[in-house]
Amino acid sequence: MKSILSIFFIALSMVTFASKYSMTCTFQEPKTSTSVIGLEVGLYYKSIKVKTATTNDKGQCVFYDLKKADYKLKFLNQQDRYEEGPAFISNPSKQNVNHLIYVRWNKEKEEKMLEEANQRDKPILEGIKLSDEDETQREEQLMDWNDGDASFPGGERALANYIARTVRYPQISIIMNEQGRVYMAFIVEPDGSIDAIKVERGVSADLDREARLLIEYMPNWLPGKIDEEAVRTLCRLPINFTLN
Repeated sequence: MKSILSIFFIALSMVTFASKYSMTCTFQEPKTSTSVIGLEVGLYYKSIKVKTATTNDKGQCVFYDLKKADYKLKFLNQQDRYEEGPAFISNPSKQNVNHLIYVRWNKEKEEKMLEEANQRDKPILEGIKLSDEDETQREEQLMDWNDGDASFPGGERALANYIARTVRYPQISIIMNEQGRVYMAFIVEPDGSIDAIKVERGVSADLDREARLLIEYMPNWLPGKIDEEAVRTLCRLPINFTLN
């Protein structure tokens, strides 16, 4: 009888142990992949804070002995730089897991980013017509753009992962039940940098803004090439916003 009870308690302890897992989070700024150091992170289950950790010099922190599948992360410091934190993180398998989390600027800095981008892109999008010669030169430049093979580093799967990790569904859009596909256009320069971001067909002001920010935050792309020479490339990308 004692041996049967011993086996039962050993099995029970193994189940209890197996139900816990650890979660390693790596925090980076999306555009530059710079590690976010010294970020104090709170781990919440529903509205209860269950653990805290601070990122190291690699932008990483580890949460141990987790039992639940769904948590929310909240940044407890550096609010002058970054937004409060990402949406829920889910791990249904409850296995040890690694998450790469892109940390976005707070709203004030994002508005400044968009304002600077608008100033940067305005001459490219509209042009400044000083003479017929200038206009002809601009049209020739447009014809040099190649709707071809510029690509996100890592390919389509990496692009999908980037969007999933970076997108934030605006709260007002959730309340208003705003959904749809925002069609974006932008230019990949020969050095891979992104310019002239434009909403070709939008859904709402808030979703259009979020789609624009997704492009602004992107790292440099691999430029398109003609005869092995990098060229300016006009790219189009639809961003889907769907409420479950």
